[in-house]
Amino acid sequence: MRKKYLSALLFGALLFASTGTFTSCKDYDDDINNLQTQITANADAIKKLQDMVGEGKWVTSVVGIENGIKVTMNDGTSTDILGMNGEDGKDGVDGQDGTVVTIIDGYWAFDGVKSEYPATPGSASEAHEIKISEDGYWEIWNTETGAYEKTPYAVAPISAAQNTNGSWTITIKNADGTTDSINIPATALASIEVDEPQGYNDYSASKDMTYWYGVVNEDVKWGWDGEETMEAGFYSKLDKDVRVLLNPAGVHGDSYNYTLKNSAGVEADVTFFKTAEPYTGAALTRATSANGLWVLPAEVTKKPAADIEQLRRELYLSFKVNDGEAYRLALEASDEQGNTVRTEYDNTVTLEEADAKKNDWVSIESEYYCLIGETYYPEILKQWNKGGQVYKYKLRLNQDPTNLRRAEVYGATVTEDGQGYVATKEAGVYNPISYDICGVFINGETFVRENAISVYFTNEMTTDQSWEVNAINTALDAKVVDRTNLDSYIDDQLETTGKVFVYTYTYDLSEKVAALSDTEKLVWDQAIQRGTIFSMRNDWERYPNGLIGGEGEYNSTNLNWLMNRHMTWSINPRNAKENPNQLTVNFYVSDSWDGWTNDEATIEAANFKLNTAYQLTLYVADPENRTKNVTEIVLPFEFKQPTLDIKHVDGKFTTWSTVKWTDGNTYPALNVYGHLCNADDNMQLPLYDSFTAWKAKDGDKVTGDYQQYVDNAEYYDITFDVPANSQVMGMTGNNQTAQLDNDLNYAAVDHNLNTFIDWTELNNVATPDNKILPIYMDVDYKFYGVYDSNVEDFVLFPSSWLASSKLDTKSDTYTTERGTHKVMLTNDDIDFTTPKGGAYYLFDDLDGINAAPRAEINGDTFNEINHYPFTGFSDQAVSYQGHNITGLFDATDNHFSAVEVGDMTTPVAVEPHVLTKADFTVESTTGNRMIKDASIQPDASKIKVYLIPSWSERRATSADNVAANITKINAFRGGMLVVLPQNYNEQDGAVITVTLKDVWGYTNSFKFTVTKL
Repeated sequence: MRKKYLSALLFGALLFASTGTFTSCKDYDDDINNLQTQITANADAIKKLQDMVGEGKWVTSVVGIENGIKVTMNDGTSTDILGMNGEDGKDGVDGQDGTVVTIIDGYWAFDGVKSEYPATPGSASEAHEIKISEDGYWEIWNTETGAYEKTPYAVAPISAAQNTNGSWTITIKNADGTTDSINIPATALASIEVDEPQGYNDYSASKDMTYWYGVVNEDVKWGWDGEETMEAGFYSKLDKDVRVLLNPAGVHGDSYNYTLKNSAGVEADVTFFKTAEPYTGAALTRATSANGLWVLPAEVTKKPAADIEQLRRELYLSFKVNDGEAYRLALEASDEQGNTVRTEYDNTVTLEEADAKKNDWVSIESEYYCLIGETYYPEILKQWNKGGQVYKYKLRLNQDPTNLRRAEVYGATVTEDGQGYVATKEAGVYNPISYDICGVFINGETFVRENAISVYFTNEMTTDQSWEVNAINTALDAKVVDRTNLDSYIDDQLETTGKVFVYTYTYDLSEKVAALSDTEKLVWDQAIQRGTIFSMRNDWERYPNGLIGGEGEYNSTNLNWLMNRHMTWSINPRNAKENPNQLTVNFYVSDSWDGWTNDEATIEAANFKLNTAYQLTLYVADPENRTKNVTEIVLPFEFKQPTLDIKHVDGKFTTWSTVKWTDGNTYPALNVYGHLCNADDNMQLPLYDSFTAWKAKDGDKVTGDYQQYVDNAEYYDITFDVPANSQVMGMTGNNQTAQLDNDLNYAAVDHNLNTFIDWTELNNVATPDNKILPIYMDVDYKFYGVYDSNVEDFVLFPSSWLASSKLDTKSDTYTTERGTHKVMLTNDDIDFTTPKGGAYYLFDDLDGINAAPRAEINGDTFNEINHYPFTGFSDQAVSYQGHNITGLFDATDNHFSAVEVGDMTTPVAVEPHVLTKADFTVESTTGNRMIKDASIQPDASKIKVYLIPSWSERRATSADNVAANITKINAFRGGMLVVLPQNYNEQDGAVITVTLKDVWGYTNSFKFTVTKL
């Protein structure tokens, strides 16, 4: 029979393809062979697909190709299934291209063209697969007629149809009229786990469950008029639906059967689930869950009354095995091919007899705003009161006459099954309707609750749309907020004291608002006026995607909800005088969120995570219908490390450099050039201008330099050990921690500085090697008290002005005046530069024609009077607290030494002197001052050095004994006069070293050579 059919079919195909005659038996035989080859190839292809499905593989792509379809599996393997061709490979009767049926936007699509036939017309329970009619056309389910109806779309010999659960059915029409088909899953489940609760009010996820059972010994009448009957029997159910996480996320959860199994692999007596549903409940193209979350609705099971005692006994015995402990079970998912995946045995089920009583409270959740013409089904909240023990319920309109009258006018009714409600008349817009509920628990107890829910019906005046605004991808440079002006919503989340910082984002929505329809603009204006701009924090369940992002332990609904609370947002009206349509979003950061200040990890968790992508979605909702939005505003944001605001800076008395520390690492080094405190000889250290820790001078607020700290200064912690008898930033002792605010003090008077180092501690390291006493400063600076700045530790060096200065002569060698043994050095010959770049002068000088004492000219670049803690420059010995600082030319503590030029080993004695007014005379013919030769006579073997004072120009007097034409006595420039020994001949000389010493024992020196001309 089949052979005849194939022959006739093939003959027709060949006749259609020929040019007029049929003559070759060989051609006929070849076609028969080709046909058999194709039949065998398709059989092999089907077998190959079956084997791959058995191995756990799944289909990723089905596409139509010439004369068939191509199936691609998740491992990349492709399989072609082809029809039976005519001679030219195209024109055989069954040589049509394969048909691929998919679902697009919820409608059946044939070869990529969306039809008018809905694929998922209602809830998941109403979905029916597409099928093939007896005469070869596609049939779809008509929910209104409750039957399949034939479409005008013919079925090709090779076809692939996508099922409502995502799987594919491939059908091959055989030549004898029969068909072969195979079902291939669209994804394979790799793992499954029961989801954990994501917050204190998240009851839809838990690994700890209760199995309620109720014994109903006789029929129970219930309903509004006793019209319903609950038959006697043994009823049982889990206390809650179970939320599961499926991996991969795109898996079709409703393609699997779910059971709870004990460690022996036997199905437990507590497993009764309805078909899995996507957790989000969104209207998707297919029943998929984008985040991999699915809900397994707990189903009530009923067993005959005759078996009650046996069922109760068996149930008790199954739990008795655990001696009263919770039943530990694994959740197993299995597909049509028998593949299974299980969770760990970490789910517990406890047996409890239903304890609901008559009229126990049942909590109900329903939409508050509902659209005209749409049917809604309220949800019994299983987690509250006795909701988990409800068997069945019915609704009715509340019987208050006013409510019934409104219901009649507005067309509000209850669905035929009594479990939903709908309004059909436009008059129902914005008017509330109340509903009562009655029902029965699984133990036969009944309940009635009047005015259980109240809803508003409204028209749909907006079309959901989404606006994506400019993303934030920048440093989190926030500014402190005055808490007296802080939004109360944020202030209420903070502890009584503590700072909060804000980063403000703005975006002009004018172009997008202008594109709204006139009707949408009316709703927009109303929404902006009433402030119906919502996100996750406003309604966790309605806006679960209000804030998404984070990673690792931070990627949780709890923390995203918390981050969402640490924001405020607003949109200016279209008619605003300034910045109309401006979106403003404020991101708040603080270390003082109430309840989140236990430790660093807790504080960090309560704030936005850096270098992490988030997405904020704001829902501008219709104020009269919160279920509909004018638009969704999507703001992607990712904050980077804040810009470092407290930096190292060279101050008036400080310089930064680097130093290699004992651990082998290189750290910043802070050299602070100390001042002498006359009261105790300690080194006072002015740290205050070493950091940008101060706000700029503000004339409006009458604040000057070093009066107000920057807002982050209190979060800049420095830990250190303080040398004995010393103080650092007001602290004494070891392991002390100071902050840059308050502890970094400014004082105009040295002895009021709160950092000083004891004289003895410094003298111990200064003598004799000029060493510096280092203090390691461990820095912990957190931006806003939250984010680690990664600022390096540094080393503090209490430094000597003298030892850190540059001290040298401008020339290496000086030659005596011809015919004499003397040479004069002035300030021009000495390069004495402080570490801050200021010039220091060793000698008195001239300022024009006037004498300029050394202390005065040093004051221009360095305050000698207040700050010089080193060798004096006179013949006077100065004593502070018993620590002598002798004058440079004080003979009691010679600061000069010399060796002969040549062998450089023979010492030469140096004798210091200080000249006075008596050592000067005036040359009568010129008015020039001159040093008396008698005052500077060379010694036989010693070098003499003289401190020469400066003299101002003055009017000549008779006492000067000058010529009559001389009217003034000329100024004289001071310096240091060196007189070589009398026994030095021409070219003889000496190398002279001058050593300066400060009060703590630090030294600096310069040397020069003097030769006799």
